[in-house]
Amino acid sequence: MTIRGIGSETPENAYTTQPGVSFHIDGVYIGNTISLDESLFDVDHIEISRGPQATVFGQTSTGGTINLISRQPQLGRYDAYVDVSGGNYDLWRVRGMFNMPLGDTFAIRASVQAYGHEGYADDVDIPGFRLDAANDRSGKLALLWQPNEQFSATLTAQTYHANHSGDEQKNILDPNPDPRTVSQDYPGYFELSNQLYYLNLKWDLPWAEARSTTSWQSLTNHLQEDGTRLNVALLGFYDHVNPWDTWMRDLTQEFSLASLPGGFWDWTAGAFYLAQINHQFVDEVGGNPTAFNPLYENDGISTDIPMRCTARQRRTWRPTGASHWAPVQPR
Repeated sequence: MTIRGIGSETPENAYTTQPGVSFHIDGVYIGNTISLDESLFDVDHIEISRGPQATVFGQTSTGGTINLISRQPQLGRYDAYVDVSGGNYDLWRVRGMFNMPLGDTFAIRASVQAYGHEGYADDVDIPGFRLDAANDRSGKLALLWQPNEQFSATLTAQTYHANHSGDEQKNILDPNPDPRTVSQDYPGYFELSNQLYYLNLKWDLPWAEARSTTSWQSLTNHLQEDGTRLNVALLGFYDHVNPWDTWMRDLTQEFSLASLPGGFWDWTAGAFYLAQINHQFVDEVGGNPTAFNPLYENDGISTDIPMRCTARQRRTWRPTGASHWAPVQPR
């Protein structure tokens, strides 16, 4: 994901670097790019801001920011839909939503999506195993409280779970002529679970607009793969990754105060706080059938055991602010 040639860091580098492009959902900073593997649903629109955005979004990013805005609850309106679709490879998808007012000042919106299909590629070395199979579940529940035109509070809970077989990547030495048939002796697997809870508050003051965004999010990811994309009988050696596990917990709080549009002086002030815990465990082994060798190297030095385990905890906060003077031009 890049904007003007500047992109996000890979998840394993994200512990010590700032994102080149930050990703947000309804203004909430998403702390790990693995979350981009989610299936999107119930999207209203997407905002893209190029260039450094620390004054608009608390998490700084050099290349820019992508902010996905989901559909929000609506007062005084009953609405619902169900969408069912299917296709070949046993593809199926079910989506549903309902919006319901709860009195004059409350409204609730719930949406779900389920999606799946069988694998697109056969692995002849593992009977019955197919690559590129997908099985996703998503859900979102949002509650709106709007006692007057000047104030609103929206509490949202969002969850996602994916259970996939590995992506098909065919080794150039694979002898199978069918592009959808491979010879790999180690099964690929991908599992991702995300939870996101956040509270958005908005006040329209006579002289400014005030906002508060509070969030808690969790991510658990498991990955395993055949690193050579070919069996050991044909290649003479193996390279297996099992597992590559990532675990993350994030707490964020952001306040902002911005001038009303249309004035000769535009200004923004705010503060951003992030508390994050990351754990990562990588176990990669390889060699020939009679040897067992660690492949992972840390700082250029081979480890005595074929694995890496890292943990990182960080807390950051920063004030934000910007101003722009635009004097009235004489006619």
